[in-house]
Amino acid sequence: MKHFVLKTTGYESLGVAGKSAAPGVNGPSSATKAMTYGADGTDNTMLSPQLIELYDKLHMIRTVNNRMWSKYGQERFIAARSGVKQGFAFRYNNLGLATTPLTEGITPGGSTVTREKVAFRVEQFGDYIEYTDQLDLFDVDNIKSQFIDILGDQAAHTLDVIVRDGIIGGTNVIFANGAADRAAVVTAGAAGAIAGLPTEADYSAASLRLRKAKAKKFKPA
Repeated sequence: MKHFVLKTTGYESLGVAGKSAAPGVNGPSSATKAMTYGADGTDNTMLSPQLIELYDKLHMIRTVNNRMWSKYGQERFIAARSGVKQGFAFRYNNLGLATTPLTEGITPGGSTVTREKVAFRVEQFGDYIEYTDQLDLFDVDNIKSQFIDILGDQAAHTLDVIVRDGIIGGTNVIFANGAADRAAVVTAGAAGAIAGLPTEADYSAASLRLRKAKAKKFKPA
């Protein structure tokens, strides 16, 4: 018959094969073997990692991306089962200033309104995490709640990047340091060259263009 003493604070873990330790004796004898991790298990001296390691259920904080581009996009609602996958919206342009004084009895020529058509389409994006039923059954952690949290962060960041790509994909742009296109800016930036950095003149030109376009100022979040 085999007897085992589990490890507790202040005592040594003993595995006694064939006979028990003598009364009043604290410590291994020639007939005892300490419980160890990594043995082959044939002498009943192996403990699993879950028994010799402390599992802290308080998870470490996971870093997530800061989402900012979505603040500058506009949302549009399309009802389900409407048969619609794309749509458009009109944007009316401002009129020029009427700085000519009116003459009594004469009707001015008036102005013509122009508008732009802004099209949009519906697209789906998604992802999933594969895991087995045994992992869900035997794992010490609540993996499903963690996976849902991770996928939620991925979804929010994905939408933010999609909005960003739409914003920076326009043609109304100023390239740093007189670069010809985006590729030239990326190449110079990757090489660490000064040509990849914006100059004071670039900032002044961008500020002037934004003011002329009646851009609204905002405070960083």
